[in-house]
Amino acid sequence: MKYADFLKTYFPEDFVDQLIKAQEGEAISGLRINRSKCHDLGLFRMLEKHPFVKQAYLFDKNIHAFGKSVYHQAGLYYIQEPSAMLVAELLNIKDDDYVLDLCAAPGGKATHAAQFLTEDGLLVANDYNYKRALALQENIERMGIKNAIILNNDVKKLAEKYQGVFNKVILDAPCSGEGMFRKSEEVSEDWSLEKVHRLAKLQKELILKAYTLLKKGGILIYSTCTFNPLENEEVVKELLTKTQASLISLPEVPNSKRGLELKEALRLFPTDYPWEGHFIALLRCNDEHQRFDLKVNKSNIDNQSLKLFNDFVRLNLNLSFDKTRLYKIQNSLYYQPKNSLNTDQLKVLRLGLKLGDFKSKHFVPSHSLALASQKKDWQKVLELNKEETQQYLKGLTFTHQADDGYALVTYNSYILGFAKIVQNQLKNHYPKALRRDVIL
Repeated sequence: MKYADFLKTYFPEDFVDQLIKAQEGEAISGLRINRSKCHDLGLFRMLEKHPFVKQAYLFDKNIHAFGKSVYHQAGLYYIQEPSAMLVAELLNIKDDDYVLDLCAAPGGKATHAAQFLTEDGLLVANDYNYKRALALQENIERMGIKNAIILNNDVKKLAEKYQGVFNKVILDAPCSGEGMFRKSEEVSEDWSLEKVHRLAKLQKELILKAYTLLKKGGILIYSTCTFNPLENEEVVKELLTKTQASLISLPEVPNSKRGLELKEALRLFPTDYPWEGHFIALLRCNDEHQRFDLKVNKSNIDNQSLKLFNDFVRLNLNLSFDKTRLYKIQNSLYYQPKNSLNTDQLKVLRLGLKLGDFKSKHFVPSHSLALASQKKDWQKVLELNKEETQQYLKGLTFTHQADDGYALVTYNSYILGFAKIVQNQLKNHYPKALRRDVIL
């Protein structure tokens, strides 16, 4: 069965025709401001504001190359599909919540959720696909997020370990991507009815596992970027049938439509907005899930490593660290979130903030430490001009008059990374994988 014919079994024929036509046009892109970093919204004054997401903007990617900007490298914003921004916005995250994003890569919803948390809260961002989990890690680090655990695990494994732990769970489920057809021809060509049924089966398994991760009274938000009800309403109904979960009616969003049968849910279609589509449902956990005693990972740093790290801090930073939160994984040192979780038996990509690595008899700070810093945290701060910034982001070594030692590197007062000054030579520590030409 063809895609259009399949949708016409659920939606009026004229609406499906309008939907197909809308997907032939060019979609508008969006960016969401990183409130912990961006202090000058004037950078985006030429853009249209997102109609229902705070501090978010719309732009035409054929006119604005925001993905190539130095400010993107500095983590001032996250480029995200405009309808997808609504998910974390509707979750009503409290500053001390424990939030889990189960299928988090590449990180749009996870980084958005982190904006609502203080150090008393915790973000656990997981993705089963290792390559996608690495992209998730890169984006969380670019946005300067400290209180996040990044995992690469099967949902079943997480459900066994973290049952009844979280206040909020985000399940942006793998789907057939019908809302993304104009963005990706590959997704469109890969669509089949068999794939829809296969994914719907997986989604039902995922939502049941996701629900067990919630405390009683906790909230699950389920979303997809597809239109058919087999992957949306039918998945939600599976949870409602097999548990005591209840739907929470989502607020009215201009031009959105309600779910089929489930009027508490929302649907966003490209017929109503100049971007892609989304389905969103919000559910409350009314079941009591047994919570296991999860002792936090105890600090395992040895005395020699601790001395090397303390020497680095004394010579370069204006910060102090709680020794009990320091955790060493191989030669890397992490600073666990204030209210962390035990991660034994899990595949961990990042346990809080990566501080750096022990190399020979030295401690070398990480790029993520620089991006999670404020200028006042470092004893030396190097403000680069345009030419120097281009050289720095390409990974080049160049002359810069400054005292020897590690220094935070900035452009227009925004943090880019760090470098080491040796006899007025800037030794570049910008990560090789990130080096590129940028627009200043």
